[in-house]
Amino acid sequence: MAEKTVSVIGMGSMGSALAKAFLANNHHVTVWNRTASKCIPLEQAGAKVAKSVAAAAEASEMIVICLLDYTTTNSLLQTQEVIDKLKGKVIVQLSTGVPQEARESESWANKNGISYLDGAILEYPTGIGMKESVFFYSGSKEVFEANKALLLCLAGNPRFVGENAGHAAALDSSTLSVYYGASLGFLHGAAVCNSEGLPIDKYLSAAIPLLSGVVTDTFKMSEKMISKGNYAATDATLDIHVAGLEHLLKFIKGNGINTSFMECLLGYCKKAADAGYNQDELAAVFEVMKKKTNKDIK
Repeated sequence: MAEKTVSVIGMGSMGSALAKAFLANNHHVTVWNRTASKCIPLEQAGAKVAKSVAAAAEASEMIVICLLDYTTTNSLLQTQEVIDKLKGKVIVQLSTGVPQEARESESWANKNGISYLDGAILEYPTGIGMKESVFFYSGSKEVFEANKALLLCLAGNPRFVGENAGHAAALDSSTLSVYYGASLGFLHGAAVCNSEGLPIDKYLSAAIPLLSGVVTDTFKMSEKMISKGNYAATDATLDIHVAGLEHLLKFIKGNGINTSFMECLLGYCKKAADAGYNQDELAAVFEVMKKKTNKDIK
């Protein structure tokens, strides 16, 4: 593709990785960071260092933001000097935030003649630029398609997830629930094995097949049941899951392992069972999780 100009604001580990990915694809890259010394490695790699946010905005067609949060972004971009430099250009917001912040940012950008995409990074910095890496983008599909070739520098799978600017952040948050739930579940299992003197490598070899077997099967079944609002048991009732978790909790207590994680899981299942879903599938726990309170379940 033809060389493009892109500015990256924020030179933390992730922002630096983004800038390096653009450089690796022979684009003209300008970088800025509040602590200027963090820009030195990028300058040595071929990037230009902007003396101000306004200068970074002026330098490029696309401005990629990778800062701590939207509040920090707003404090840097929402000045008249910077706005004047951004008019007619594209902002790609890759900072961590919530859906409402994304929608507010898009509204601000559009009112000021700035194109806007909100994005979510589903990788560690070491995964930036890889063909298998995934980024979510939401906002204007037209802006996404016009800049997709440039976004491919960052990840081989740039996925447009909707014209509601908040949807990338929403999907990011929801997938983090899976990430942390699965990761902490794995670590909890490691603690169980450790209490019995089982080597961690044996545990890993037993756990990995679950991710392409019963776990993904449960995910797919849950999606169908939630979509239909029907949790009728076909494999195992919630009562069976509750009984299994109670046995597991008893074992964990007996081995001196911290019980907080298992008590949390059991608590969700018991609440759903008590709400009348005891003869339904595990997916029915969704009805408990989606409520702020449990007063009006069912």
